[in-house]
Amino acid sequence: MVPNANNVTAPNQPVAVQGVQIDIKRILFRALRFWYLIVLSLGVCFTCAYLVNRYSVRIYPVSASIIIKEKEDPSSGKLLYNNPLVVTTETILTSYISKIISAYSICC
Repeated sequence: MVPNANNVTAPNQPVAVQGVQIDIKRILFRALRFWYLIVLSLGVCFTCAYLVNRYSVRIYPVSASIIIKEKEDPSSGKLLYNNPLVVTTETILTSYISKIISAYSICC
């Protein structure tokens, strides 16, 4: 570091880091010579980021809860025995079983 009279580094002076002098102003001017490449690369990067976000499939977390309020005792089985679909199926099955039993007893 090159200190001035007040032991403060001047803005135009190079900064010394462990024996190596770094001139920040010189580095910035060298980088600004290629400003068009910096602008072009930023444009390409922002365009790619926009396209990835635009055309990617959105995934949203979803959860649901269902609350069922029953008026009758669920263990009573009244819904099963009072259902007309179950009763007709039950009568059809008993009629088939009785026919099978009667046919079995006749043939054997």
